[in-house]
Amino acid sequence: MLEHKISDAGFQVVVTDATGSYTYDPEELIPYMVAAIVPFGSEEQLLQAFAILCRTNLVYYWEVSGRQETLAYEECGLPVCSFGEYKELLEYKIDSAEDKEDDIKRAVEATEGIILLYEGDTIEAPFFYLSAGQTRTGNDGQAYLQGKICDEDIHHSSYLNKYYFEKEDFWNKLEALMPGSIDGERMTARIMKDWSLPADESGYVYGLLYEKEQVYIDAISFCNQFELCSSCFEIEEREKQMVITTRGVGHGFGLNMTYAAKQAQNGMSYYEILNYYFANTKKDKGYNVSVE
Repeated sequence: MLEHKISDAGFQVVVTDATGSYTYDPEELIPYMVAAIVPFGSEEQLLQAFAILCRTNLVYYWEVSGRQETLAYEECGLPVCSFGEYKELLEYKIDSAEDKEDDIKRAVEATEGIILLYEGDTIEAPFFYLSAGQTRTGNDGQAYLQGKICDEDIHHSSYLNKYYFEKEDFWNKLEALMPGSIDGERMTARIMKDWSLPADESGYVYGLLYEKEQVYIDAISFCNQFELCSSCFEIEEREKQMVITTRGVGHGFGLNMTYAAKQAQNGMSYYEILNYYFANTKKDKGYNVSVE
């Protein structure tokens, strides 16, 4: 098991899974978080960037929850792998690369305590897999999230995805989401041209609007219903089918994992990578010790 350590974080994190509840110091838990997101063998600067990103989110949710002595990890909605999964990943990495060092743990130790701040406050630092060519701008409370060009993403094998639905199935699924509908019984004019898809500057759809009945369906609900990998999408009506075409993978906010990996390979430092996606942020010690 990872060597138990106690940092000056001032709080502990409780992780509950099928085998029980486990209490970790934040610095002890972060390697599990990074391993759930970034493959072993990734560039050192990418691993350090994600160590800071994971720690930032932990501290952010700890602050939001009222700075209690313990933080319930499941309430954060962040990924984490179990000790068993971590051990299997590490053993595979060592066997395949003949590298006796745990590069993720080393990245966490190299960045111990460092988080990202914007105007003195800990930020919420989202991330996703692959953009639609550009990341998204945040809302008024997230001015540090600005649309960033990630043009090489359009050449990725997962950039474009198509989903095919029989018309009856498509409209039944859509009507089940409509306000006031009961098991899809509320009927609409089943014509796609009557619907609009308002989108942001990066092409991600906010929702679907049926103006004739003033019906609005948010994009998150739509993507969940149709099991889409991105809210950057178009809908094409064919003679017998409805075809949804998506671009990118994920919500589009914050750090773009695919593009960040290339930035690390091209020599960008962990802080340059983070500052690309989280503009005008500063690094600081999340446990009240200032750093340059």
